[in-house]
Amino acid sequence: EIEKLGFTYRWLKFKDETRSYIKQNCLRALELDDTQRPSLVASCLSYIICVELPRDMWPESMNILFEYLKNQTSSEITRISVLEIIGSIFHEIGVKKINELHSIRF
Repeated sequence: EIEKLGFTYRWLKFKDETRSYIKQNCLRALELDDTQRPSLVASCLSYIICVELPRDMWPESMNILFEYLKNQTSSEITRISVLEIIGSIFHEIGVKKINELHSIRF
């Protein structure tokens, strides 16, 4: 728990432009990740979204992830990574809380 708080504190200390730059690069890397092992990019995005979503700092993040799932050109590895991200977010934040925050229905 202390490690999560430290990550949250450090992440929120970054300027908005820096956080945006990192998020965009993580999303680009997600598309390029063709490894068969659990994705480090997926873990990174999961942590970022778990910090930002409850604070309404990246409300479109879930929709971005769903677009990867719906996009026919997304690779199987990308889709698996996205499902890992969504699973992590649901585990950390909870489906009910996500529904309350962003009117997303699952």
